[in-house]
Amino acid sequence: MPLVKGRFFDARDTADAPGVVIVNEVLARRQWPGEEPLGQSLISPIRVIGPLGRSLMKQTVFQVIGVVASVKNAALVRDAEPAVYFTYRQFPFRGMNIVVQGRGGSAALMTAVKTAVQQLDPNLPISQARTLDRIVADATDRPRALMLLMAVFAALALILAALGIYSVLSYGVNQRQQELSVRMALGAQPRDVLWLVVRQGLYLAAIGGLFGAAGAFALGRTMSSLLYGVSAADGASFVLAIGVAITTAIVACFFPARRASLLDPLKGLRAE
Repeated sequence: MPLVKGRFFDARDTADAPGVVIVNEVLARRQWPGEEPLGQSLISPIRVIGPLGRSLMKQTVFQVIGVVASVKNAALVRDAEPAVYFTYRQFPFRGMNIVVQGRGGSAALMTAVKTAVQQLDPNLPISQARTLDRIVADATDRPRALMLLMAVFAALALILAALGIYSVLSYGVNQRQQELSVRMALGAQPRDVLWLVVRQGLYLAAIGGLFGAAGAFALGRTMSSLLYGVSAADGASFVLAIGVAITTAIVACFFPARRASLLDPLKGLRAE
């Protein structure tokens, strides 16, 4: 955690020294808005009870000596919560999480940490050892799987929409062969016919895009629990999605439109 102001714990913060704590930015802004958090006092309501009901804490009032950046402890999709950090010398935890950074593979690093702990005290149990990548992966596995499933369904929906536009326009071109032949016989250029068919397809795609964007915006709140780093009403995402839909529609419209632009007016006039 980067230190924003003040200092970290050091050797002077012993069990007999005055109580000190470090707070995160969220708590500092909430507890002392517009004030300097360093030097402020906190009263701890927590009491750690040792063997035979003996309290292991010697301080109840702690002074803020540092402010660190806020981190997310509960979940990635939630905002960082207020946090107070104690030194283990003054606040004897029953259990501790130790974060170790080192070089080499994760397996070798875990083995080295376990060996070091056993050398300090063979009676200290190590309940679990995980890499930071594994912790982040565990926190994001379920949202990632759900989003992948939704992406697959979205891709299938996009393909079906493209096939639907292609089918409708192809059928329309077959039904309008005589009309298109008359237009070409009266001087319409192939590009005019091509644009006529593409414009009709884009009209359908635009209507579908507007309804789809409205539906996505309305259902965005139900999707917010699956999103991380982006809001449910993110404008860039909506623009990108509509752009992909319009591009797909243009590709689907091109082939029937090209076939219509290559139509022979004589054959088209004779078609029933």
